[in-house]
Amino acid sequence: MKAIHDIRKIIFIFLCLMLLFGIIMPVASAEQGANEPTIISGFTTEPMISAGRSYTLALKNNGTVWAWGINNVGQLGDGTRELRSTPVQVQNLNNVIAI
Repeated sequence: MKAIHDIRKIIFIFLCLMLLFGIIMPVASAEQGANEPTIISGFTTEPMISAGRSYTLALKNNGTVWAWGINNVGQLGDGTRELRSTPVQVQNLNNVIAI
């Protein structure tokens, strides 16, 4: 049973890394085009990352939450409805411990 749990954990980490480094691209709607994400040097996603259907959230060690992806209904929490190919900080979230 532990081996299955470990394999699932490894697969999850592998998929998150693929998403983070642009190997897996978010699905863009036709009206927004297919913008490729930009990798930002020095941006880490520790201690936690979470992926939705067309966006990704990252919790940084300092307790801030960052988001990128499709933002057509404001789901990234940056106060806009603009597609974000680079991480933007989610407004009014500080000292977060889990996402």
